[in-house]
Amino acid sequence: MSHDFNVVDKSGDVVLTVRHLWPRDPEPCNLCERDSDLTHAVPYYEEPVLESDSQGCYMSCCAACFDRWELWSFRTLAARSAAPQPTKD
Repeated sequence: MSHDFNVVDKSGDVVLTVRHLWPRDPEPCNLCERDSDLTHAVPYYEEPVLESDSQGCYMSCCAACFDRWELWSFRTLAARSAAPQPTKD
């Protein structure tokens, strides 16, 4: 019996279907090291980075670490957009 897992984009469209053909054992999360199902990934370049700062590398992680990254990303982008922009003289 297989287990299918769909990866969706921000608009809710399925972009990838992963089919597990056998049960998986939990693995250590690459960010927090807790045993978990690694069903998410965050952009990574020596440490988690914003999507816009990614060099195309991603690190698999647990849902809790992904949620923390997503909140950090949202707050960082909001702070960047609220910061005064340099002016050209």
